[in-house]
Amino acid sequence: MRFYFRSSKAYIVFLPFALVALAGAFMLSGVFRASATREKVNVVVASGGFHAKPSSNATAHWLYVIDDGKVYVYDIDNHHALVKQFSIPEQGKRGIAVSPSRGLLYVSSCGNTDCGGGHGYLLAYDLVHDRVAWNVTYPFGVDQLAVTPDGSKIYMSQGADSSSGTTAILDAGNGNVIGSIKTGTNGHNTLVSLDGTQVYLTGYTGSNYNYVHVLNPASNQVTLNAGPTINGVRPFTVNGKHTLMFTTSSNTCGFQALSLTAGNVLSSVKFSGSCFWTASTAPSHGISLSPDEKRVYVIDAPLDQLEVYAVSGLPASQPTFVATVPLTSLRGQENPCQTYCEREGWVLNDLSGRYVYVGDTGDVVDTHTLRVVMTLPPLQNTRQMVEIDWTNGVPSATSTRFGMGRIG
Repeated sequence: MRFYFRSSKAYIVFLPFALVALAGAFMLSGVFRASATREKVNVVVASGGFHAKPSSNATAHWLYVIDDGKVYVYDIDNHHALVKQFSIPEQGKRGIAVSPSRGLLYVSSCGNTDCGGGHGYLLAYDLVHDRVAWNVTYPFGVDQLAVTPDGSKIYMSQGADSSSGTTAILDAGNGNVIGSIKTGTNGHNTLVSLDGTQVYLTGYTGSNYNYVHVLNPASNQVTLNAGPTINGVRPFTVNGKHTLMFTTSSNTCGFQALSLTAGNVLSSVKFSGSCFWTASTAPSHGISLSPDEKRVYVIDAPLDQLEVYAVSGLPASQPTFVATVPLTSLRGQENPCQTYCEREGWVLNDLSGRYVYVGDTGDVVDTHTLRVVMTLPPLQNTRQMVEIDWTNGVPSATSTRFGMGRIG
């Protein structure tokens, strides 16, 4: 173990070590079925808000902010002007994902109770026609989902509140359950690599919770268990070539870097200053990798700060401190909100790399000046935001909810 000090920031580096092999690969388990119960815009007034679509062939870059029961859409290229808002029949938001090829925005929710108590909901919103495509009820919990880039499958963990250690596999076209995989970890956040060849299943309770389970979606088998992390896996992100993962953990102010080839921990960075945080067990609940993969942006909730580190030298050299960005306070509760209303935070880079959005504070950070340039009120009440780009009147790209590296 070595201690490094730079610009009053202290962090610990753990040198790479071999991952102890876990016995066997986790196989696909039984199949079960669910019960289904700067761009000119044309604006049409509608019930619950107003609807808009880009009116030219140029690509529009829009930020979607999902509060309980309502979606706000901001034009990233036009000083984040509000260009659209609409209501959705959802409460108790838990996760979001987008399939540009299907033109669908997915929102998982669980009402005003815990999300692992044998019930969960998945709404699919038709972005092109501005209407609900379908809404499915499940006999299991839900959490942060991930959709494959080809729009064929959704991986839905049954939730950190569940004790099943299971992730459901859904048909992204209708929400029907087509399979499941059991890792033993009570899943929380789920993500698919940019090329669709890897799925990342993570959690912070259950067996093997200190490991990231890397799944091959072609076979639905776990091919790698990367870690161990400090204390479970909270928000995380991945580089474009899916060789590196950056993770945060419970009761920890800082982040780790993991190898997705060897499976070992490459670096552990601990923030200086107080880490006393009572709002939740995740004081660094938010991490995003810049599209050019040069920096990570990480929440430091006890100090109401965003910590910025240079990471392009990995794995040869360790992360180095760049700056601290003061944020609007994370104190208080999201409102409106049905469940998990503590302001934990979330961090997302836009696809251009110009901005970082901080959920639960509402702050928009300019990545050139590393200053907060505006605050979006709806973003003060949610951790659910995503960029959706439009080209020729249809969705053409998405950031996902996780700020991922984009160097392929």
